[in-house]
Parts: sequence; C-alpha cells; structure tokens
Amino acid sequence: MDIRLIAIDLDGTLLDSSKNISPENMYALERAAQKGIQIVPCTGRFYTAIPENVRELPFVRYAITINGAVVYDAKEDKVISETAMPLERGLEMLDWCAGLGVAYDCYIGSKGYMLKDHIDHIEDHLGSPVYCQIIRSMRIPVEDLKAFVKAQGLPVQKVQIFSKDRDLLFNSREYINSSCPDLLATSSLNNNLEINAAQANKGTALRALAKHLGLSMKQTMAIGDGGNDLPMILAAGTSAAMANGLAELKKAASFTTLSQNGSGVAYAINRVVL
Repeated sequence: MDIRLIAIDLDGTLLDSSKNISPENMYALERAAQKGIQIVPCTGRFYTAIPENVRELPFVRYAITINGAVVYDAKEDKVISETAMPLERGLEMLDWCAGLGVAYDCYIGSKGYMLKDHIDHIEDHLGSPVYCQIIRSMRIPVEDLKAFVKAQGLPVQKVQIFSKDRDLLFNSREYINSSCPDLLATSSLNNNLEINAAQANKGTALRALAKHLGLSMKQTMAIGDGGNDLPMILAAGTSAAMANGLAELKKAASFTTLSQNGSGVAYAINRVVL
C-alpha cells in the first residue's frame, strides 16, 4: 500500500491521557518518516497550542489545525488553506453562546481568546484538570470578547463551548447541524462543542493538503477518535479508529486500532505501512 501521508489526531489519539507520546508511537512515527511519509498532526487546536513534543518533531512540517480551518506549512511559515466564518456570523455565534450560560472562546488569527471570568472559573465548565490547565495557558483573556473580536475585524475560525451539561451540548450540536447549513458543530472532548464554518473540517483540509502535495487520496491514511475526526476518516484512503473512539468512527473506519494508552497509533501504522 503506497501511503505517503498519515493524518493523526492528537488528543485521544497520538497523545496518551497524560499528553505524552509513547515510545512505541514515537518509534512508529520515526520509521514512517524515514520512508518519506508526511506525518501530519490534525487537531482542533491552533498551531502554537499544539504541544511542543509534537510541534518540534523534526519530521513534522505540515499541520491541519482548528478542525481544518487552517492548513499550515511550518517550514515556510505559510498558510496553505484557510476556511473561516465571516466576522458578522462569528459575532452572531458569540451572542448565541452568551445566552447559553456556558464558558466559550473564539479563535481568530490562529489564536484563542476567552473572557477573563471564564478562564478564572473554567473548572465550573470543564471536568479535566489537564484541559483546564491547557485553557489557562493557551487562551488570551479579554474583558469583552465580542467587542474585542469585532475590533480586530478578522474572520472567525472557530467558536467553542465548554459545559458539564451533556444534554445542553447535545441539543446545541443538533440545533447547529440541523438549522445552520453554513456551520458545522463537532466535539473532541466530553465537555466541549466546536463550531466551525461548514467547509472547515479535517476531511476538506486533508484533501487540500493532499492536492498541495500532489497526492491522491488513496495515498493518505487518517487516525482519530472523536466526532471532529469523522470527516478525515471518511476522506482518507485508509483509516483507523481508536479503541477509545466513538462508535460511529469505528463503523466508518477501515479498522479499529488499540487505545490512546495502548499505543494505538503505532499499531495502526505498523499494520498498514511498516
């Protein structure tokens, strides 16, 4: 099988529950890279929020970020493709989020911004201490998020909700995906909802990067665990769902690999490529 690009989700997939890359996963990545295969992190995070242990891997040049809103070439410091919602639509979504009584943030210019009060009380909305620390370290606090975003005048790459109310998240996702054809709502964590422009997804981004590199989709492989990984699982020529992944992902993927804490990425790469 002539795989030339492997797109790999981070949280719940490449990274274990302590946000580390296992030695087995690292060895598989290194061997695949030695064969000339592009190793591409695919994440809901913006580029500088990708953990250093991933960003600084010498063989990682390209990254699919913000759920596919931005495809980035780190070597050239160049955006290959970008898909965002218009500013006015983003401001409407911020108003909508404010009415839900949840914590929320906004990505513009590949940076994350959040109300200072929400950052200070993020534990009320997000269960995992690890993710609470990530939010605190990676969000820029502002006093009035909508006013700040409006003043910047940039398209909105993503709006994200955090809540421990699973019913609220489910109902919000159903509302967005059934009533807002220009938007797409997905989740990567138990306590979040990520809202992007409809065409900003990991599958569209994977196609754009493959085209940029002159590859066919048959030459691509995708590995993931969450709802925001489904578009790239469906788009890739070969795909693997993590054992800890969603049932719908396992149904759509070529096969199911081991869990994030069982070096499932290594197992998948070994099975298909090595």
